[in-house]
Amino acid sequence: LAHDSLYVFVETTVKNPLNPNNPFVINDAVEFVTNGVTQKVVLAVWGQDAYYHKGEIYRFGENVTWKNDKPHVILQSSFPGVGVDSGATLNIESGTKIFVGNNAGLWVYGTLNAMASSWSDSIVFRGLRLESYYKEKPAQWWGIIYGRNKDAQIAKLNLQRVVVNETFFGIADEFIFNASFQQQVLPINLADYTIATAPEISLKQCIVKNAQNTALFALNAKVDAENCIFHTAGSNVAALALGGEYKLTH
Repeated sequence: LAHDSLYVFVETTVKNPLNPNNPFVINDAVEFVTNGVTQKVVLAVWGQDAYYHKGEIYRFGENVTWKNDKPHVILQSSFPGVGVDSGATLNIESGTKIFVGNNAGLWVYGTLNAMASSWSDSIVFRGLRLESYYKEKPAQWWGIIYGRNKDAQIAKLNLQRVVVNETFFGIADEFIFNASFQQQVLPINLADYTIATAPEISLKQCIVKNAQNTALFALNAKVDAENCIFHTAGSNVAALALGGEYKLTH
């Protein structure tokens, strides 16, 4: 009959799994008796431990490596995700999977090295919602955003066999982020956008897809993209503005 439903919410807490680095599944059942008839609803819970990064900023001189033994989850805090400051280096091991939450991203003013040894061991950035409804949907996280330094420390992105999926901006200069959220870079600051301060972006066999805005946005930068695919974007698939040095080999 109508209005006869009963919602049962079950919370699972996993204590001391045998191997915390591997995915695990827990099976159980809710048993209920109606008019002397016993029935079961089978429950299956999947889980996995992860490294959590909430508002981390790696400072000048730091050299940090993210291991691939379990996933990495980036969340916003007072800082929107993870920052690699000028003069700092973040290395991401081949095969690492990175899941990024809403209003978070990876911000690079130093050096990002994400080099996968093969496609079967590719490095993947995507949103953290795993439900089928969110699969391949854009605007779930900001993207990989690189900045401009006035000092001699040039921002560098060295990416190979990296997939960047379900973002607002794909791989982009911070200018487009600022402009999109009414934090427009003043014209006087555009004087800093010279080839002498140009970020160096090396992309080899990378895929950037399902971006709400651009998949690749460069502003007077140095970009060397080899055998890459940029597709499914709400704005320009690739925007290369205000000059720069660009080499696109396919």
